[in-house]
Amino acid sequence: MNQLHVNAPVPSEFDGVPLVNSFTAAFYPFAPDQTPNQIEDLWSLFLSALDLADNQDTAITEDFVKAFNRVKAGNPQATTVKLTMGLFWVRPLRFLSLDQNNRANIVEKRALNEQVRQTVQLFLKTDTDGQHYLQVCDEALKALRENDLAFQTFPEFSEYSWELAKSSIKDYDPQFSNEEWDALIADPKIFTPEALEIMNDWQQFDNAAATCTQVAARFGRKKNYYLTQTVSLAQRIADVKKGMTLLSGQKDAKWWPIVFTGSKADAETPGSIVWQLRPGLKGALERAADGGQRYWWLNANPKIWTFSLEKIGTTQSYTIRSESGHLRRIPQNFRDAKPGDKFIGYETSPTKQIVALGTIVAPPEPDTVGFRSDELLVNRIDYADIKADPDLANMEFFKNPNGSLFKLTKDEYETILDLVRDANPDGPKKEIMESYSRAKFLEDVFIEPTKYDSLVALLDDKLNVILQGAPGVGKTYSAKRLAWSILSKKDDSHITMVEFHQNYAYEDFVIGYRPQEDGGFKLTEGKFVKACRQAQSDPDEKYFFIIDEINRGNLSKIFGELLMAIEKDYRGQPIPLAYGDKSLVVPKNLYIIGMMNTADRSLAIIDYALRRRFSFVDMEPAFETQSFGDYLHRMNNPVLDRIVAVVKQLNVAISKDEALGAGFEIGHSYFCNGENAQPGWLKRVVDFDLKPTLDEYWFDNQSTAEEWKKKLSDAVAEDSNNA
Repeated sequence: MNQLHVNAPVPSEFDGVPLVNSFTAAFYPFAPDQTPNQIEDLWSLFLSALDLADNQDTAITEDFVKAFNRVKAGNPQATTVKLTMGLFWVRPLRFLSLDQNNRANIVEKRALNEQVRQTVQLFLKTDTDGQHYLQVCDEALKALRENDLAFQTFPEFSEYSWELAKSSIKDYDPQFSNEEWDALIADPKIFTPEALEIMNDWQQFDNAAATCTQVAARFGRKKNYYLTQTVSLAQRIADVKKGMTLLSGQKDAKWWPIVFTGSKADAETPGSIVWQLRPGLKGALERAADGGQRYWWLNANPKIWTFSLEKIGTTQSYTIRSESGHLRRIPQNFRDAKPGDKFIGYETSPTKQIVALGTIVAPPEPDTVGFRSDELLVNRIDYADIKADPDLANMEFFKNPNGSLFKLTKDEYETILDLVRDANPDGPKKEIMESYSRAKFLEDVFIEPTKYDSLVALLDDKLNVILQGAPGVGKTYSAKRLAWSILSKKDDSHITMVEFHQNYAYEDFVIGYRPQEDGGFKLTEGKFVKACRQAQSDPDEKYFFIIDEINRGNLSKIFGELLMAIEKDYRGQPIPLAYGDKSLVVPKNLYIIGMMNTADRSLAIIDYALRRRFSFVDMEPAFETQSFGDYLHRMNNPVLDRIVAVVKQLNVAISKDEALGAGFEIGHSYFCNGENAQPGWLKRVVDFDLKPTLDEYWFDNQSTAEEWKKKLSDAVAEDSNNA
């Protein structure tokens, strides 16, 4: 080195420097195969390369091309690829090596633009002259300088290609824990305001992923600003994290992967590499913005305990050690969970559903996690739906589900929350509901105030009430308004309605297997279970489950084991269900109102088991009530008055008939649409509602039926067009 007068320090690493095979290292043949001028031609090429690197003069360029072509033509040992490698050694900033790693990176991985790729392919395929090689170098250098690459010189590109041959940048991981990222972000000497601003710029893109070209264009900065600031940030991180593993290399190729993962941009994306913030860094930035809030996935084993059976707002805790004294899996998660963090409550096999949302609270003692359920889900989220979501593929829980407490990123938490809200909309709770009072009920439903008060007290005491009566007495109409009056608002989100029929079953009402589109079967909860979940998740509010035609179903078959659970004394206690090893709590704030038509001849006497668990309230025709009298007075319709007078007499006859009785009387609701009715409405009520009913009642006594039908026709005959 002294004899050559080289004063540069001896290199300590050769990463990215292309090497030739040691058996074919010579650029010339050995004697006696050597021919005149072969050595001189190589020296001539060497000297012209030095000149060209320093001066782009046309004459110098022509000298280089001639020297290059002479070596190629007269020296078979100096192959094209080997020549490019040697020229890179001579002046690496000017000449591109076309060694195997660079070729693969340019041609196969398309690391530079398409024009460079095609030029290189053509050069290697046709083995053309030095002028073509200079074109390759010029186009490649231009691509490096004009694109937002993590390498802007041939040495950096060569090093990057060498590194890719060993391992992909996308696979590189600096191995920082979430806690380490949190600590780094909290240090203003590392994450300076400029660094945080750059991170924020990247977060404005979907998934915090973009090319440097895209970011610079959106925020009006030069690409070099992002390049230099990111390298400086990565270097500060590396200075603090002594001993961390780095990608072998220089400058950008070495530093960017600390902060980002990289992947080749597609043809439609401006720029060459899509840089995405590392998930750990992205999560730490979000936590810093949220005041340090974290997100968790909390498992409950239904064989031991469940969220479903706990009262909303009750504080529970998990110890860091199991009952056997062993540390639970990922004990650090128990130490990291802080009051105010949010969690997703999941019940493991056999339930395998998200069932609750909650908040981490202050632990009752050291080495425990305190938590509170804030909401029990009416419509739970199945494991299969969570597993199928690509945005949740990297959840810590999926890597090894055996454990109790798992971390969630903010994105994962919000993705799950979207699934929850799609299935459990919370919009109605935010709406301003129309008020509904006792006075309004008495105005709408024609019963005496004392009976209303008695009905409310009975429902509050028994929790289960059946309204029974003849057709037209307004049972269904009254049931919904009774619920509204107790709620003091017209809030249908607190009311669930079903209608029983002869084919209605336990699987419809409670739980059962339902066929799926894929040909399989899925265990599906019925409306009653969902109503129980809804009421249980909101214990300070009242909820109502209204069953129309309750006596038309097989009650023992439909309710099953829940006949006991609906009793007042058993409310709030878990009852095992027939399917899926599940239990259900029927909460005390769920009121059941049934309706029963006493005129239905097809039904036998109601099941005694049901009768014992319900109180029965007779709903009678309201023709004699003060409120109905007020209604007639407002209507001021003589035809209506005459028809009502006839119906009152008719009801007396029906109640005295041994084959019928009071349960078959004609109800008042047939005549309650007068204020909104079209002309001729009373005649239509008589002809198409009342007369067919009388034919059915006295099917074996047509003379009686005809007698009353005539009386009704006579009552509506006068001024029928105005009736």
